[in-house]
Amino acid sequence: MKNLKFATVLAVMLGVGTANYVDAGTAEADKVKKMSAEISLLMTDMQERSKKYPDVMQKLLKGQASLEQADETVSTLIKELTEIADKMADGSDFDNAIDEYVGSTISLIGDAQSSNNEQIKALLPSLNSTKETLEGSDARRAEAVILARTAVRELEKNREAIVFFIKAGAVTEAAQIISENIDEFENIVARAQAVAEGLIEGTNQ
Repeated sequence: MKNLKFATVLAVMLGVGTANYVDAGTAEADKVKKMSAEISLLMTDMQERSKKYPDVMQKLLKGQASLEQADETVSTLIKELTEIADKMADGSDFDNAIDEYVGSTISLIGDAQSSNNEQIKALLPSLNSTKETLEGSDARRAEAVILARTAVRELEKNREAIVFFIKAGAVTEAAQIISENIDEFENIVARAQAVAEGLIEGTNQ
């Protein structure tokens, strides 16, 4: 600032246009402010990128695990679907529970029909509806078990293709994550390069 004031006074004494010198000084100051702001923003973005890096690597490692465990994943899928179907199949505890509730409901309906209590008789519509719901649920259960058995057979039949699709999905997702990460990296490098070149130009002037 002292040099700027001295140069300004000297310019006046020599009869040189002071305005031009002051304009030049202001332009340099604006350039410095702009460069400082760019550096500050670049540092902030690099810090944000560093924070996201562990999450990016976790996603890539998860994708690698999906590749390595694809066959095991299909095996587990088939195994668990089979177990679920077994637990819902005819003769299972779940099926027997439905049958018992249907029987209990039918018994209550009989009792209500033979009762002389009007309040009890008034429950007949609700009990009949409950019986229909239970029987409908039992039919849906049986149908779902059939569909599950079919799905298990299809999974076993197409195991190789399913394993391949899982692996293909893993590499496709990883490729997108990597590409996006490289885009961010290239952007930061380009901005850092621009700052460096600006500093070099300023030094050489």
